[in-house]
Amino acid sequence: MTDETVLESTNPLGTLRSLHATRFTVFEDHAFEFSPGLNVIVGENGAGKTHLLKLAYAATKALYPEKVGRPVGDDEFPIALTKKLLNVFLPDTLSRLRRHAGPGKPGTAKVKLTFDAEGRAGGKHLSFEIPASAESARVVSAPKNRPADPMGGPVYLPPREVVSLVPAFVSDYERTSIRFEETYYDLTKLLLTRPRKGPRRAGIGALLEPLEEAMGGWLEPDELGRLYLKFKDGGKIEAPLVSEGYRKLATLAYLVQNGSLALHGSVFWDEPEANLNPRLMGPLADTLIQLAADGVQLFIATHSLFMMREIALRLDRRKAEGSPLPVQYFSLAREGTGLSVERADDVDGLGMIASLDAALKQDDAMERLYWETRA
Repeated sequence: MTDETVLESTNPLGTLRSLHATRFTVFEDHAFEFSPGLNVIVGENGAGKTHLLKLAYAATKALYPEKVGRPVGDDEFPIALTKKLLNVFLPDTLSRLRRHAGPGKPGTAKVKLTFDAEGRAGGKHLSFEIPASAESARVVSAPKNRPADPMGGPVYLPPREVVSLVPAFVSDYERTSIRFEETYYDLTKLLLTRPRKGPRRAGIGALLEPLEEAMGGWLEPDELGRLYLKFKDGGKIEAPLVSEGYRKLATLAYLVQNGSLALHGSVFWDEPEANLNPRLMGPLADTLIQLAADGVQLFIATHSLFMMREIALRLDRRKAEGSPLPVQYFSLAREGTGLSVERADDVDGLGMIASLDAALKQDDAMERLYWETRA
């Protein structure tokens, strides 16, 4: 892997520096201070990892227009934000996203995001509320100078792959009422962008090398936009016939290959390890670390202790070589009806890691069984 800056990615809004959620789904009153580089969120099921990623993604994505040259207006933004929250979370009503304060106290959900471009003081703020029985989000404040181009917004990678759905899913989603999270639709649209013709820059080739070596090839579209995994010997296989683990690697590789990640400053990836063989997590970690080094702000929600270790090993190596990467770890844990959040700039600084606790319990059980069977 090269230390050369490959993508030079920038986010028009600046990096997401903080998010404060009050009475929003599982969050009673929790604030998150993010790293401009890599953010790793761990926790057990139901602790709010996915909700944190979806909230940050939906709120940020709503600031980007659907058409070039026309920023979202003040009168349009509450509608755009409401639609995005509904289509990403899929609640029956918007008010279902509120966390009740107690019997007879419905409460109001409040969310505040702060974006901070490097070297710029003050930052930009997006603040909104969801009152009881609200049909629309109430915007308290929003950045005045909003992006005028759809490109540049955040990218969300859901747990299930989508390359096998290209291109039919886009038209099916637009024509019919599919009860599918809009994150899948947003990602599929990005996969319709064709890579530029001609030789790759050396840096791009080095960035993709670990993924393509693991897959044994690279993605290419046909004339209809369908994606195929093409092998070095010239053969190819249609995406639905490729194993799901390889399709997940291929998704990230193709977003680099077609330029999407060079135009988007933040990536939210929910469970990158899902359906991924541990052998493939090393190459994936290599690429994630390089993306963060190139200016892509990454948010990774994971259950995998193995994945965390692969990332931590590479971060430690960079630090030892004198090129540390900014990182924040967050551990989310349910405590009765509440939620506990822990933050550290090193994985060893976390006291609550559900997957580590489970692994240690399994080790203890296997050791007891070993000695019991030999008694």
